[in-house]
Amino acid sequence: MSDEKLVVCKDLRADVCINFKTEDFLKRVKEETELHEKHSDHLRAGNSANLAFETLKAVGGGARSRILMPVNVKKLLSMLVTFGGTIKSEVISASPAITVWKIAKERTTGRILWTVNQKEIGVLGSQHRGIHMRISVKTRTFFSTMALMTFKHELIFKLVLSLAIFHSSHQMLPLLIANFFTFTGMRILIQAPLPTAFKVTKASIAEFPALNGQSVSYAILQYPAGSVNPPYTHPRSAELLFLLNGSLQVGFVDTTNKLFTQTLQAGDMFVFPKGLVYYQYNTDANNSAIAISAFGSANAGTVSVPNSVFTTGIDDGNLAKSFNTDIGTIQKIKAGLEFFFALVLAFITLHMVTTGDADITSDFLVRPNVTKVDSNFFTFTSMRTLLKANPPTTFKITKASLAEFPALNGQSISFAVLQYPAGSVNPPHTHPRSAELLFLLDGALEVGLLFTQSLQAGDMFVFPKGVVHYQFNCDVKNSAIAISAFVSANAGTISVPTTVFTTGIDNGFLAKSFNTNIATIQAIKAGLTPKAQNRSPS
Repeated sequence: MSDEKLVVCKDLRADVCINFKTEDFLKRVKEETELHEKHSDHLRAGNSANLAFETLKAVGGGARSRILMPVNVKKLLSMLVTFGGTIKSEVISASPAITVWKIAKERTTGRILWTVNQKEIGVLGSQHRGIHMRISVKTRTFFSTMALMTFKHELIFKLVLSLAIFHSSHQMLPLLIANFFTFTGMRILIQAPLPTAFKVTKASIAEFPALNGQSVSYAILQYPAGSVNPPYTHPRSAELLFLLNGSLQVGFVDTTNKLFTQTLQAGDMFVFPKGLVYYQYNTDANNSAIAISAFGSANAGTVSVPNSVFTTGIDDGNLAKSFNTDIGTIQKIKAGLEFFFALVLAFITLHMVTTGDADITSDFLVRPNVTKVDSNFFTFTSMRTLLKANPPTTFKITKASLAEFPALNGQSISFAVLQYPAGSVNPPHTHPRSAELLFLLDGALEVGLLFTQSLQAGDMFVFPKGVVHYQFNCDVKNSAIAISAFVSANAGTISVPTTVFTTGIDNGFLAKSFNTNIATIQAIKAGLTPKAQNRSPS
């Protein structure tokens, strides 16, 4: 192997990029590094058939270094780079021969382009003391993706990489990290018998720890015939209810004692402003109903009016005066919690005079040109058209955001229905103002951000705010449908292909950025231009 393959830079801020493919070359490297043994650490990976010894030498003990390690072996061992107890290195490892590495790095920022074409791939990302490692991959026959690694000055970066390949070079141990962003607790509802009483199944921070810091959560609401979700409030979030099946009577009371009621049918949405008292009632004596509610908090909290008032030991005399009734009536209510909505709503509207809201100082916001606010203002019916419409032939998004549903203004919540025909894709994109909590209603999806995951009906996956992500229906015969909740009435969408290749950025600049030639950039632009002109809103 030629001498040009060995690069050892003795500048304190230099990168050390060393590729070792034979034991002969390994000997040359060891000879070179022994000159600075006191300031060097060696990184060793398991050898297999004359493949693989990787080492890093950093001069002075305080260097920031980079290692590029294409490794074609059946087992990758754990690796750790340490200089005097302080870790200041970026370690990037990829597996087998199909893998292609391209990397560009400045002093404090770096970008990785990692293309992997394998049937199954495990990807590790690490976060330590403010440093985020973000890696996107190509799985099966999908697409190349781009990931951004951000480094801040002298922050410490620690990466312990534990990946193992067993049986063949095409199978990796699945990583727990992808599962961290996945919630499968709703699968049990798919084939389960209908409950006999109103039931709530939550996906909040308690059930789904990955929601911590993402300010979003879900709840599945099941209403048997004639059942009710008694008056309650969410102190930390608005609620955006989407009725999937059946019909519901819903309502809430604002702080001026005005009652807003509405009758919903399948496909309708209704927004309950934060902190007010709401209820839902399935008035159909023969048919059940099911809804999904999104919240602008990972822990919206629920305060049940009946339980809070009548089961917490409040003095009967106090309650009798509050309800302008007698103690016997209060005791009867406590015994069975059987009382009319009007009675409870009257109590709440008399005593609830203030409601906290992080975004607005009123119950809700209306546009200047709106002169009448009734229950229709809080209702969104445009999703009804999806119920009987023919499936789309390409990926389609139908949104219920601020632009389509003005009542969401100030409520920090919105929905989108995503339809994936067989083999379709929602290309890499990001939402600059919100995390996304995707709930797969039907079919199967492959989703990815830093990691990839295969979802089945009933699964949820959270995409953190601002992170590039995608969804792919890899089933060539069957479609898929999902609902996504956002913690902003206007989450925004930035499509990576469209933003990068259809907005007039200079071809030469893009060629350098992607370490390719202008002809390749022009070919990519030519393929994307028609899609940019005819794409669905997203």
